[in-house]
Amino acid sequence: MKVAVVEDDPVMRLFLERLLGNPRHGFEYLGGWEEAETALHDLPPLTPDVVVVDLELPAMNGAELISRLAGKLICAAFVVLTVHDDSAKVFAALRAGAHGYLLKGPSPGRFLLAFELPVRAVPR
Repeated sequence: MKVAVVEDDPVMRLFLERLLGNPRHGFEYLGGWEEAETALHDLPPLTPDVVVVDLELPAMNGAELISRLAGKLICAAFVVLTVHDDSAKVFAALRAGAHGYLLKGPSPGRFLLAFELPVRAVPR
């Protein structure tokens, strides 16, 4: 399963890179992007199965990025990553095409489970 991350916090991006890039977890880590605009350009040719998107990105927010990528990556699942349990922002992301959301801070095992579940639900 190919996973990409769009997260502006370098510490969180490194955490996800180490977690998802570990071969024993069964993921192919495609990379991490710190801004939506670059990810919007770079991700479609990589055809990720899962895209982890931070809601609070600079310039273009995560919901807008998901909305714009969803038409280009029709088989990808989008998992929103957020620090705040702000229902309005989360629902906006779900309306934009996100398949689920995860609050920052859970254990590595919960992150791995969250990335696996949406893909099983996406029709191939």
